[in-house]
Amino acid sequence: MINLDYCWTKKFLTKIKAILSSLLLLISIQFSYSQKIIEIDKIEGCQVLYPNMTIEEAQTKAVVQAKLNALQESGISEQISLSQIYEVERGVRVQQDKFYESTSTDVKGEIIKFNLLTYSQSVGSTGEILICAEAKIDILKHDASQRNNNIALSGINDRYKRGDAIAFKLKAAFDLYYWVFWIDSEGKYQLIYPISKDQSNKIKENQEVTLPNSNDYIWNVDTNKIEEINSILIVYSKNDYLVDNTIIDFNSWSNWYQKLEYNSRNKIIMPFKIYKQ
Repeated sequence: MINLDYCWTKKFLTKIKAILSSLLLLISIQFSYSQKIIEIDKIEGCQVLYPNMTIEEAQTKAVVQAKLNALQESGISEQISLSQIYEVERGVRVQQDKFYESTSTDVKGEIIKFNLLTYSQSVGSTGEILICAEAKIDILKHDASQRNNNIALSGINDRYKRGDAIAFKLKAAFDLYYWVFWIDSEGKYQLIYPISKDQSNKIKENQEVTLPNSNDYIWNVDTNKIEEINSILIVYSKNDYLVDNTIIDFNSWSNWYQKLEYNSRNKIIMPFKIYKQ
């Protein structure tokens, strides 16, 4: 005779054990992921205000320094780097001191949220004027071995004049989905491809596409300033994901970007100057 009570109890305990194991695994995964996010509630970056520098330029560099300090505090130093844009002065190429956020694929982490708290001005120990930026920054640390450069971007120049058209080529190592964002000098984000269901954002293995890829529209640069910095940002992933119309700045873009599958997403950013004349 079979002891039904015993079998039921054994099956019940087995189920409970399986459920507890699943819960422990889920908690472990969640804990592992949460450990990758570092929240820095307040960090400062400062820049000396030189005679030939505007306050706005000093504030921009102070923000960059705050980001650098946050990354270094988190044990990451590769994320922001100096972008070398050259000017020609009397036949000599001179490197301009302009900073951009690097999205190179060998980084060990990235900024996922940035909130500027305040700017301040003070006098340094030798009488120099210091412009400082204080910010709240969240950083996601990841395994550098998981970040592979699977798409190549070419054709973007270092500089454009007002009214010039911008175009470039993309080539993928294997099948990918991609999105193109325009970042202006004020840090505003705009999705420029795809913007309709008729535009495919899938690129096949070893395929090369030219953007914009239609004669129906062109991407012209424009500015009312003597010069300004804009950027093209390419995001790519093995999986497609809808871009909503709420993306207007870094934080709203980052919220969308973090929803892409972690191990398959990546990005490339290309900064360039736009001149009024």
